Parts: sequence; structure tokens; C-alpha cells
Amino acid sequence: MTAKSAPTIWVIFGFVGETDNNVSLHTAVVNSPSLKRNIMIVYLIRRRNDKISTALLFSTDIHRFYKARFQPECSVP
Repeated sequence: MTAKSAPTIWVIFGFVGETDNNVSLHTAVVNSPSLKRNIMIVYLIRRRNDKISTALLFSTDIHRFYKARFQPECSVP
């Protein structure tokens, strides 16, 4: 009896931009089976001399965060 292998899933990160301190930002929206929802992943890459530092961040409420953040700026009194 052979074990079923998990399907290969490729994630394509989109380049967002680069910050002033040489950190490039890449994002992707992926489905998280354990959270049972889509999450946004942000992949940070910092290159300094010959060293590369990385960080992987995620959030489930990016849309809600930005909506709340920009609500006061966009609302009409």
C-alpha cells in the first residue's frame, strides 16, 4: 500500500517595493488549512554586504486593518 503524497502547491510572490534601508517586500495570498481561511504572507528580504536576512510575516485581517487605518482619512464629516 502506498501513501498518498500531498499535492505540490506553488506560491507566486508579487514584488511590492523596496524600503529606504534596502529591504525588499514580496506578498502573496495563500489558503491556510489549519486557520480555515486565506492569509496574506509578506516576505521581507534584507541584503547587507554578503549577508541576507529574511522574515516571513502573515495576517488574516489585512483588509480589515487597512480599512480601519484609512477610515478617518477618507470619511466626510
